[in-house]
Amino acid sequence: MKERGIIFSAPMITALRRETSPKTQTRRVAKFKTDPGLNLSFTGLSVQRFGETWSLFSRGAGSCWEDRSKPLRSPYGLEGDRLWVRETHQFDAPVDGTWPATQFYGCKGAPLDLIPERFRHPNYCLYRASWLHGPITWRPAIHMPRWASRILLEITDVRIERLNSISDADAIAEGIEPIDEGWRDYMDPSGLCIKPRTSYQTLWDSINGAASHKTNPWIWAVSFKEIQP
Repeated sequence: MKERGIIFSAPMITALRRETSPKTQTRRVAKFKTDPGLNLSFTGLSVQRFGETWSLFSRGAGSCWEDRSKPLRSPYGLEGDRLWVRETHQFDAPVDGTWPATQFYGCKGAPLDLIPERFRHPNYCLYRASWLHGPITWRPAIHMPRWASRILLEITDVRIERLNSISDADAIAEGIEPIDEGWRDYMDPSGLCIKPRTSYQTLWDSINGAASHKTNPWIWAVSFKEIQP
């Protein structure tokens, strides 16, 4: 079992923590070069581990590809691995006179090791996704240390497929927001999508650029469940 960090935006953090229909999947562009001899002509491919080697297999009986000399590696891990969530945050360690808080909070580049060990915990952090008060200078998610993460996910499935092969059920698992008799149109605040799949395409476009879903890239589809840190 391995742990890796993964970035989620504030709206997706909200979807992760939603009580009804929480986000349990994420799709990320697969950054690999397609080998002409690699059979990626169909969707629904899963990745399995053979010792330290990963190979690509089709769902169901039989394998579609196995080349141990050129394994296809998921950057997010496999079933049973864990993802700790990086999100936009800020530290809120108490200014109690026992540590150089003035130096830390007064200097943008102050090292994290100025923060005492007892305060290196999510209880002493603020998170943009759940902040309901005044403006704050936030720290980007990419700079979050492991100890500041409040959300831990366990991977339940990993597969590779085309973006537009997403089903309505998978679109709902991506955490799209139900509204009235339909689903949120993320490209049009006043709009409404009847199909979950269409709503997810607008979500993808809002993150990656207008009409970007039409390029139909290969993506890693990662399913997960939240577990206790």
